[in-house]
Amino acid sequence: MFFWHLSHAHKSVRGTDTTFRRVRGGDEAENAREALDLKDADRLYKVSVKDDVTKKKTFYIVHEPFTNNHIFPLGRGTRCFKAYDCQTEALVLLKDTWRVSKYEPEGYVYRELHEKGVRNIAKFITAGDVGHVCGGVQKFSSAAKDKQPRVHMHYRLVLGTIGTPLTQFSSTWQMVNAVKCALLAHWDAVTKANILHRDVSSGNIVMVGEEGGILIDWELCKRIGQGPATARCDDKTGTWQFISARLLLNKAQEHKVGDDLESFVHDLTWSAIKYARNSLTAEDRTEVLMRFDTSLNKIGGQRKAAMFREDSSAITHIGLERKPLSDVLKRIYSGFGHRYGSTKYEELQLENEQAAKAEVEKLETHNWLYGVLEDALKNITWKAAEDGRVDQEVLKEDRYLTAGQKKRKSMLPEYDEERDEKRAKRH
Repeated sequence: MFFWHLSHAHKSVRGTDTTFRRVRGGDEAENAREALDLKDADRLYKVSVKDDVTKKKTFYIVHEPFTNNHIFPLGRGTRCFKAYDCQTEALVLLKDTWRVSKYEPEGYVYRELHEKGVRNIAKFITAGDVGHVCGGVQKFSSAAKDKQPRVHMHYRLVLGTIGTPLTQFSSTWQMVNAVKCALLAHWDAVTKANILHRDVSSGNIVMVGEEGGILIDWELCKRIGQGPATARCDDKTGTWQFISARLLLNKAQEHKVGDDLESFVHDLTWSAIKYARNSLTAEDRTEVLMRFDTSLNKIGGQRKAAMFREDSSAITHIGLERKPLSDVLKRIYSGFGHRYGSTKYEELQLENEQAAKAEVEKLETHNWLYGVLEDALKNITWKAAEDGRVDQEVLKEDRYLTAGQKKRKSMLPEYDEERDEKRAKRH
């Protein structure tokens, strides 16, 4: 009897998302096809979004997501689409994800960031949880063994800014400039809205035009000063390659502004090693990139910290072709070496303990890092250089993330345990 009722039930009751449906023809579909630059055979889908605040429902036409994070079994199934806005006929970005219910919805964060005048962020259009035909919203729970279930809510966000990924830079000057622009957004968010991003990664820094950049993906941000003084192990967030060495070395550490600033440095270094012309062989490039990926006994960050302790020589060994890029990274690594007890820091501490302390403290605010980038970008010759992205060889290693930036949004126990079980089977 159950199966009879199931087979005769409306498709929405059987689990079909009726807010995401196929579009087969009509003027609107053809306009969308032209705007999205699609072929006649490409499938189109119409998506609805009900705003959490205004309750207004708007519609968008999409093809296939341009991201692939949803294909991995772990995570929140995030898909991002270039979308045709049926209301304005403009091209927008539509993000479809399963947000963690205990985090503030990203749409609310965007509203506040704009209200507080935060610069270099995407234009906000609408956002809301995806409703269910039976009432309420679509949701599911996940939990590792002996852990509290985590409720996820199906959620959509629409933004009016479409940019280019940081790693698709047309010049190394453009790459560094985009990082500087995103750093300004982070600075504004901290000082004007009291919001800490907590997931600064190369995937979340987007280039806009030739001389612009924005910081996106605020879904895991946190309000500064709220919550416990020390972080809980199941509440650490970020993308592994770019999480600060300090946080990886001790998961119980509180996530601070300085950790996000260090993430900007890892973004820039990782992108330069992989895509900016350098003298590394494929084997050496793979080895250096592995420093951002590896862990020892479930603790990461040792090799990132070691790179900072090497001071500017860590960058010299990469052999970057573009000298201004190499110089700015050398200066940054020399500065961040103080955070991890470099030889220069130890010598300064013996000479002047207060001066050594000041060198560490300056890494906890935006002024110094922003100033270093701003000074370097004044180089007109560098700005005019044509030294865009180069797809340099990296060895394929299943155990590491060097073949591509696989997003691991959270160091949550349920994610870590599954990963460790898979690694154990391979060894």
